[in-house]
Amino acid sequence: MNYKKPAFWVIIASVVTCIVVAVCFLTNPKDSDSKRIDPFGKYYKVRDIIYESGAYAFSYTTETTPKYYVTNEKELLVLEDKSSTSWLNAGTFEEVGLTKDNFDRYFRGVRGSASSLRSNNQKAWRLLVNDSPDTVFYYLLLQKNGDVYLTYGYYDASEKDDPASDDTSIRWVFSLIEDELN
Repeated sequence: MNYKKPAFWVIIASVVTCIVVAVCFLTNPKDSDSKRIDPFGKYYKVRDIIYESGAYAFSYTTETTPKYYVTNEKELLVLEDKSSTSWLNAGTFEEVGLTKDNFDRYFRGVRGSASSLRSNNQKAWRLLVNDSPDTVFYYLLLQKNGDVYLTYGYYDASEKDDPASDDTSIRWVFSLIEDELN
């Protein structure tokens, strides 16, 4: 450095600083959404059954649960008989926000599980299967840590506006893991 001309070096340092700041402002930071896992377009099998309502006699094990395919179009396909290749199209998921009223209260007699799932949830989708004798409904839950859960329950459409007589309940919550189609 030539100390006889400090103004020149101050100007050079200022220009370099301005260029660095301009580059920082012109680049976009990584969007937190880019880290989100997309649960669609994947085949799943049940890793674990994390909740089962005790109100019913029939029970699943991880070996007897159906396989699931969630399409890119948000359709849920269910393979109940694993020796078959006939996938049942249950319908299309719609994005919903989880609340105590539309989620927690469907867990009969259980405290904590629902609110924990809800508080750790990143995104949720719901599907009503109206063409079954009892209206079946599903929630697809994408958790903040990337875990994917699928709930299965019965929706009481006739009493949905009367919480005191609403018999809607979630029967199972499955922890899902990606599976190869085979």
